Amino acid sequence: MAAVGASVAQGHEDYLVSRARSCIKTDPYAAKAWLITARSLFPQSFTIQFEAYSMEKNAGHIQEAAKLLQEMLETFYGEHTLISEVQSISEALQSENMDANTVLHKDLFDALPPSMQHQMLLRVAEQKQDTLDQCKTMLLILKRFPDMVGKHGVKLIETLLSAEKHAHFHTPINCYRKYLVHDVLPLIIKSQTETRTKQLYKWLQKSIEFYVSYISQAQSPDGSGGLSSPGQELLSPTKKMSVSYSAGGMKRMPCIQGLTDKDGHISKPWDSLSQLLEMSAPSLGWCEEGFFKKSSKESQWQDLLLTYHKSQQSDFSTWHKQVLYCSMLLLLQCVHEYQGRMDPGLFAGVPMGPQQPLVLIEGFKSGDEEQPVGPKHKKPKMDTSIPVIHASNNIVNSSAVIQNFMTSIKCWELLHSDSLEKEFKKLCSHIKTENWPWLKSFEADMLLYQGHFREAVSLLQNQKLSLRPGAQSRTDVQMACCYFSTSNLSKCCEMALNVLSTIPQSSQSHSTPVAPPQCSARGRWLHLLPCTDAEILPYCIQLLLACFKEKAFSASQDDMSLGHMIVLMQYDWPKHEALFLQALSKIKKQGSFTYNLFFNYVINIDILEEFAFLKSKDGGKTNLDILPTSIKLLAQQRTVTRGVHKGVKEDFRGAMEKQVARAGEHLGDVIWQFLTNEREFLQQNLL
Repeated sequence: MAAVGASVAQGHEDYLVSRARSCIKTDPYAAKAWLITARSLFPQSFTIQFEAYSMEKNAGHIQEAAKLLQEMLETFYGEHTLISEVQSISEALQSENMDANTVLHKDLFDALPPSMQHQMLLRVAEQKQDTLDQCKTMLLILKRFPDMVGKHGVKLIETLLSAEKHAHFHTPINCYRKYLVHDVLPLIIKSQTETRTKQLYKWLQKSIEFYVSYISQAQSPDGSGGLSSPGQELLSPTKKMSVSYSAGGMKRMPCIQGLTDKDGHISKPWDSLSQLLEMSAPSLGWCEEGFFKKSSKESQWQDLLLTYHKSQQSDFSTWHKQVLYCSMLLLLQCVHEYQGRMDPGLFAGVPMGPQQPLVLIEGFKSGDEEQPVGPKHKKPKMDTSIPVIHASNNIVNSSAVIQNFMTSIKCWELLHSDSLEKEFKKLCSHIKTENWPWLKSFEADMLLYQGHFREAVSLLQNQKLSLRPGAQSRTDVQMACCYFSTSNLSKCCEMALNVLSTIPQSSQSHSTPVAPPQCSARGRWLHLLPCTDAEILPYCIQLLLACFKEKAFSASQDDMSLGHMIVLMQYDWPKHEALFLQALSKIKKQGSFTYNLFFNYVINIDILEEFAFLKSKDGGKTNLDILPTSIKLLAQQRTVTRGVHKGVKEDFRGAMEKQVARAGEHLGDVIWQFLTNEREFLQQNLL
């Protein structure tokens, strides 16, 4: 009988609801009267209650609908239809859309009492099956109810840390870490929720690792950014990665896998990290002397020095931590900006534009000797003077590049001081700096700057194993100058020739070479050059010239080195004229000179005239064995009746006349052919 009664009651409810619906369009007041009657007769009926709510909502009666919604939340929350409605309201709160339905749901939520809003969102979070969706809803609660941060904030961070750990990610750039450090942690710090200092430092380490890894994502070979394709290792099973593009097709930073474009894109990550440290300062007991308020990096560095000196004069350990973290932030930011200019294609989200990669290399001394800073027969003393960096005129805003580099070095040296080095290494271990190859590239440049050439070579050799396409020539030219500076002429030659085989040749192959600037000052100096053939070829030729000069002017006679040197001296003539005159003087003293490649590659008129004069009576009739091997063989086959000496003179004169006719050839092409065709001879000569 009870079942029959329930069935009859249900029939009555359905009848009343149907009558109300039939009147909505023609007579809304009658429809409302039918539902008032129905609610009076069946106060415990969810169907009638929800129908009344829907009618008020659709009519735009926000206050009446909100009151009915509150009653249902208190009495019928387990109903599936109500749960779906509440989830729709929750999704509307997280949406940036402003369509009518979304606005209506937001207005309904705002009309509820705060306690009911809080309770409703907590229930929505409990219903979520996906951990990420649950965390999003909890984040919504924290933003809507700041006074609840203390109650839910730390627990939410623990949930995110646990989810990240169990997901076994191979990168900190994941959806859980992003919500932890970018969305939740700032709310907790702002609310001044009581947390242990050790715990807060742990969260800051997680933040530094995330933001710097996000900023420094490597460019993938197809240029799509540092993240894998959507089909691989999705971070949330219900989400897919997206890569966004701004106006004009310029790529922005790739979004984080598992998040939408809106949720996964961070517009100013450096600012976010800096603000996080600044907000943490009071809780960590840091002195508030304005490091984060400084507008320039130099001002920040001066503030750091001041705080460091204060920390050395006191036992206030929190100041040491402040110097450690602020120095680390400044170091990473400067190195990132420096490496971004040195290799414009290194980081994803940074458009390459027209800028060429840059390279920092050891400079040459000025003067007639043309001797680079480098090898001597005696072991050289380490030059402890601070080197000067001279940038090519073809580098836009080179002063910013140099400033970032110098500030990075100062921060590095400060972090390696006795009082900070141990903590710095621990911090590097926590944030996993070993996963950032661009930091190792900076270290190599720093070692070269400091004159630690062997250590620089070791680091550069390790880097060569994982070089991205296009970076080979930069590494080779740095290794070449380091090998020269450690007297390893053979390896210097090998690396310099490698550069010439890998660096792209410009379409304007006949353009005037850009000779590296010379410096008359004492001490060491370095070049900052674009990685173009017009800038790097002259440097490599100077380097090779210096290598062969070492052998050519040694005590023993080495005509091969002297000949190679004469070929190279043609480049950028008459810059090396003084050195050429020294070579002529040596040949005269020897009384002979053998170099059968002479007529293949020597086309400079001045040099040809000098050698023609050496062969003459006035020039001392120096014995010159410089004819190509093929011509020598022909001379040996001539009949003796013609006279051997007469035939040789004719061959020499004929070869000279042909060379004079070649004087119009482009010297850059001739030198390039020489270095390419005779690579094996060049390397063997320096063994």
